[in-house]
Amino acid sequence: MDASERDLVLAKAALRRQVRGRRTGRDDHERARLAIGLRDVVLAAPLVAGARTIACYVSLRGEPGTGPLRDAWRAVGVRVL
Repeated sequence: MDASERDLVLAKAALRRQVRGRRTGRDDHERARLAIGLRDVVLAAPLVAGARTIACYVSLRGEPGTGPLRDAWRAVGVRVL
């Protein structure tokens, strides 16, 4: 690994720490608000419009919430894996 690759690895690790720190600092209200925003953005995406089956991860605490998104898909009959 050369110096530029090492710099990239270090920058990526620093960015991950920063993002995780910001996520950890969010309260439940903020996490719920962001999960609704995520749902709205994804549901508006043409790529998923009309999908009958969707693969979606179940978020863990501290990750972007996928519960409202999965619930919305199920409510309209989309199969969620």
